[in-house]
Amino acid sequence: MSRSMKGTLCAFLSGPLYGIVPILILSVTRVEAITNTMCLFWRMLFAAVLLLPFSISRIRKEKPDWDMIRKTIVSSILMSGTSLLLYSSYSWIPSGIGTTIHYTYPLFVLCISVVFFKTKINHQTVFAMLLSLFGIVVLCDVSVLADRAALGIALALLSAVMFSLYFLWTEHQRLDQYDPIVYLLMQCVFASVFIGLANAGMGRFTLQMTPHSYGILVIVGFVAVLGFFTQFVGLTIAGSVRTAIFETLEPIVCTIGSAFVLHDSLSIRALVGCVMVIISVIIMTLGRAQAGK
Repeated sequence: MSRSMKGTLCAFLSGPLYGIVPILILSVTRVEAITNTMCLFWRMLFAAVLLLPFSISRIRKEKPDWDMIRKTIVSSILMSGTSLLLYSSYSWIPSGIGTTIHYTYPLFVLCISVVFFKTKINHQTVFAMLLSLFGIVVLCDVSVLADRAALGIALALLSAVMFSLYFLWTEHQRLDQYDPIVYLLMQCVFASVFIGLANAGMGRFTLQMTPHSYGILVIVGFVAVLGFFTQFVGLTIAGSVRTAIFETLEPIVCTIGSAFVLHDSLSIRALVGCVMVIISVIIMTLGRAQAGK
């Protein structure tokens, strides 16, 4: 397999890998007396355990300095906040809808960049923003949503804002200069601590689960790590534009998977809204690529 094909394949796989994580987690929370946010703790912890054997030799070769630790702590706080908000939204709205709303984060990235970094926008970008906003309105079909769905929608939107801050922090702090395996290990460790403390503060921390559910969460940790590496290879070989477009498969996989596997309600209107949001993200991505040329 050529290097270019390898990068394209990894970019293609990263979206579906991230998309099945919520389905696996919700398959646990719907049969166990455990919350979505507590499953996040196990996801991060198991991912760190899986990464540890591959990180020891790298850490011995080049120990993380305080600057890297400080930046990783900030990244972990933002990532933890993103995950807690998104998975909390799944308690009120289907995971596919929540993930699609979360996927509007490129629009928030743009808005923040315009306000704070004086980024210029064109007509294509404005159209993408309006299409995405209209898509969210169409997507939020209250006829198939549970009570207090507005709370779930708000949490999903806040997760998009939080992830926008994480994205911009990562971009402007040049975190790509660090060893990706060591960086991901540290982020998983810090995130598991922050998410664990958040669950303890909300009175949700528990260790009581069946071995079957623990096994599923180990798989979740493995899939999450695999998703990171395929994303990383895709970004470094296939490029950010192609990888970003392929990652629109994430909300598609999550939406369809949650409907078939978890039996979440899904209307034609919601599907149309999903498609509109995804198209807006693709337009946004292509527009940013052309602006960078």
